[in-house]
Amino acid sequence: MRQQPSKLPLWTALSLLSMIVLLWTSLAVTTPLSAQEATPMPTPTLTPMPTAEVTSSERFVELRRLGNGIVAQVAYAPNSERLAVASSLGIWLYSAQESEREARLLEGQTGTAPAVAWSPDERYLAAGAQDGIVYVWDAQSGELLRLLESHKSEVEAVAWSPSGQILASGASDSAIRLWDAQSGKLLGTLTKHISRVLTLAWSPDGRILASGSNDHTVVLWDVQSGRAVQMLSAHIGGVGAVAWSPDGRLIASGASDGVIYIWDAQSGKVARAFGRDADDVMAVAWSPDGRYIAAGLENGTISLRSAESGQLVQTMKGHTAAVRSVAWLADGHTLLSSSLDGALNLWDANNGTLLRALRKHATAAQFVAWSPDGRLASGAVDESVQIWNGLLAQPLAGHTDRVNTGAWSPDGRLFASGSRDLTVRLWDVQSGQVLRTLTGHTGWVRAVSWSPDGRYVVSGAMDRLATVWDVQSGQTVNFLMGHTDWVQTVAWSPDGRYVATGSDDQTVRLWDAQSGQLIHTFLGHTDWVMSVAWSPDGRYIASGSDDGTIRVWDIESVQLVRTLEGHVSFVRSVAWSPDGRMLASGSYDKTVRLWDVESGSLLQTLTGHTDFVHSVAWSADGRYLASASDDGTVRLWGMR
Repeated sequence: MRQQPSKLPLWTALSLLSMIVLLWTSLAVTTPLSAQEATPMPTPTLTPMPTAEVTSSERFVELRRLGNGIVAQVAYAPNSERLAVASSLGIWLYSAQESEREARLLEGQTGTAPAVAWSPDERYLAAGAQDGIVYVWDAQSGELLRLLESHKSEVEAVAWSPSGQILASGASDSAIRLWDAQSGKLLGTLTKHISRVLTLAWSPDGRILASGSNDHTVVLWDVQSGRAVQMLSAHIGGVGAVAWSPDGRLIASGASDGVIYIWDAQSGKVARAFGRDADDVMAVAWSPDGRYIAAGLENGTISLRSAESGQLVQTMKGHTAAVRSVAWLADGHTLLSSSLDGALNLWDANNGTLLRALRKHATAAQFVAWSPDGRLASGAVDESVQIWNGLLAQPLAGHTDRVNTGAWSPDGRLFASGSRDLTVRLWDVQSGQVLRTLTGHTGWVRAVSWSPDGRYVVSGAMDRLATVWDVQSGQTVNFLMGHTDWVQTVAWSPDGRYVATGSDDQTVRLWDAQSGQLIHTFLGHTDWVMSVAWSPDGRYIASGSDDGTIRVWDIESVQLVRTLEGHVSFVRSVAWSPDGRMLASGSYDKTVRLWDVESGSLLQTLTGHTDFVHSVAWSADGRYLASASDDGTVRLWGMR
């Protein structure tokens, strides 16, 4: 499925209006452009393309991973001394007191784990995974003990009975499975829900299992008989959170309708409801004394309410994305939360103060870029740019929406970033301060590129424009107009003479950087063009497309030189090696591929990412290749 926002019919009118307004207001500082295609350049004698010579011993391997993946759920051990984190990479174990120190990534399961749970005696950990399997580990040794295989789709919830004898799992196949925790034998299957099972919770005495589903209901099950004894129906949204009061008399449920219901467990009737004006409720948890209910909300906040009256006691703000889970420590005064912003936050529930934040986990990485001196920058959906120093990152914070793109200035002192907040920001990397905010685009900024002399930046956006900016003044210098759909990618040629752009209109266009005149339109792709890159000698343009291909164009003959095929999904990024011998590509098939451009042959497929690869970039010396992915990591590859 395409990870693009749907295109609204209103965009057509808005884009045309924006072009008129921008041109009118900037006539004093811009150069008139011609949207007429110029006469193609003369056809020269073709020079053979360089041949890549990668021997079998020169294989690229993963050297380092930056980031521990995106957090799905966290679980404290009952004694609160250890922490388990379900992430896009698997299950991480941390010491609760030394959470900055990485403990281990449990072996045996790879890819996204949506749910994790400790056994009551803390001896075991169970996790549900996207592959439909429930994994069980020895929590002390980290040994994988067994695989519980029966679900037909992603396991979204796991829960141990209070005795530790039964393990329950709920999945996207709408079924709940009950397992013998010791033998792994399937004890039974509970079927009543008609949509995904999102959450599970056992009553304190272990007799009743509560399940919440995307079918808007909570079902109470008598585990001994396997019968559904109550169906609690009041929500008008998917129920993603269920929790029992400590005395087992009440059940709290939260859903995407923004309401928290308190149910009488005996009668199945609503005892009270609150939070109707709240955001989607992603998680709920009773305090150990039963006096309060903490709720994680889609807007990134945590609300603390009186369980008796529903009165709001505290609002904890600090996350920048949806709060996926909340958990109380045994002391009854401390809360742990996890969020899609990648942070694990520890809160003082008495006053709402943030006590500590663990930030080893990251949000989906949208791009990666190398500075000339070997520093690495990445951007993510958490609205920041990360400048990496070893395993630590310095954030450049200021955008108010997802950062889609970024590029270093030729001297490595400045960084340009483009965002869904419609702006391009120019940063002083050393101080971390914004030097200039470039405004004028009326659609999300999708791409930025510097001129080789560092005087200009070109940006491409959803308003169908590529805009050239003067870095010193922040003024618009040129508009490159002609694309009939979103401009997804821009790249300045190494000699500074040209700008290449790619668009959802399936074309690659070549522009004169000085005049803004359209020189040529390259036709051939059959889907959106998401990436363009110049060969180091400026002779060729490579383009990656959602049609799954990479195409190489000779700009002098304006001919297609080569089509590289092999990816089985959208190609989102292409990059030439500094010596011009190879092309790297990143795709939604979760791979990075290396190509011999002369022969068109695939040299190597780099695997390891567990989600879409958005961006690839070579270091200036060609020793390293970096890739950014939706799995929340940036990975470094090189020869070993």
